[in-house]
Amino acid sequence: MNANTTNTELSLSLRPDDEYNIRLVATGEDLPSEIITVSVPQVVSIDVQGPVMMPLDHSSSFSLTCTLTLAPQVNDTMVEMYWAGPDLIAFNSTTDGDIVLDTLEPAMISVNDSVVYTLTLSFSSLQASQVGEYVCRALLNDNDIFTLTSNYSISVQVPTPMVTASVNTTGRIFESNGIQLLCTITITPLDVNHTVTINWFGPNGLITMNDAKYIISTGIINSTNYESSLTFTASLSDNGTDYYCTASVGRTSTVNGSELITPATATSNNINVIIESEL
Repeated sequence: MNANTTNTELSLSLRPDDEYNIRLVATGEDLPSEIITVSVPQVVSIDVQGPVMMPLDHSSSFSLTCTLTLAPQVNDTMVEMYWAGPDLIAFNSTTDGDIVLDTLEPAMISVNDSVVYTLTLSFSSLQASQVGEYVCRALLNDNDIFTLTSNYSISVQVPTPMVTASVNTTGRIFESNGIQLLCTITITPLDVNHTVTINWFGPNGLITMNDAKYIISTGIINSTNYESSLTFTASLSDNGTDYYCTASVGRTSTVNGSELITPATATSNNINVIIESEL
C-alpha cells in the first residue's frame, strides 16, 4: 500500500440552496471511494441596525436599516423586502406619516462578490406610541419561496418631569392663617394613555387625603402641565418645617410590549414654612 498522500483541490460551481452528493474516487489498490454531501447556502445573513434605546424627543429623527446579504453565486433570485410595525401591518409609503420608507424597493449593491439588499425605515418625529418590535422580512423567489425575518425592538425613555413647589400665600403668615402651597408639574407630551401621580410630603412624611389637617386639590392645566395645591391652617408647630411634592409618570396599559420606559419619580424643591406669632 502506498503511504504517500496527495492533496487535490476540487473547484465546483454549484447553485445556492441545492444539495449535492459528490463521489470522490481514489485510484489505487484497496482505496475506497467516498461520498460527501455539499450544501450551498443562499443567504449569508439578514440584519437590522438602529438605536437600541431613544430618549423621547419629538424633534429627533432616526432610522432602521435592514440588510440582506446573499451568497456570491446568487444572480437570478427575485427579492422582496418590507418593514412592518408592532401591529404587523407593512409600511408601503414614502410620503405619509412620521414613519416612512426611504424607497419602496430595496436597494441592491455588490460587496465583496456578495449581493446585498438594503431597505431603510425612517422616523421623522419620535412618539411614545412608536415603541415596540419592528420586523424586516425578505422573500426570495428562486423556484421556491424562502422567507427570512429579523426583529428589532425600539425602546423609548420618557424624560423626568419638571416639578416645582412654591408658597401660594402672599405676605407674612401668622398662626391661624390659611396657607396654601402649590406644586407645578411639566411633562413631555405623550400620545399614549398615561397617568401623573402627585404626592405631598410634610414634617411627618407622606400627606394623604385622610389627614384632616390638610386639603389636597389636584388638576390638569393641559396635556403637559399639572398642578396640585396643599392647603392647611397655620400653627406655631409648623414654623420652620419643610414641605415638598413629588411627581411620577406611568402607563395605564402595556404599550407595544412594555418598551416605553417611564422615568423615576421627580422631587421638587423644599419649602420652608415660617409662621409668626400674633402676640
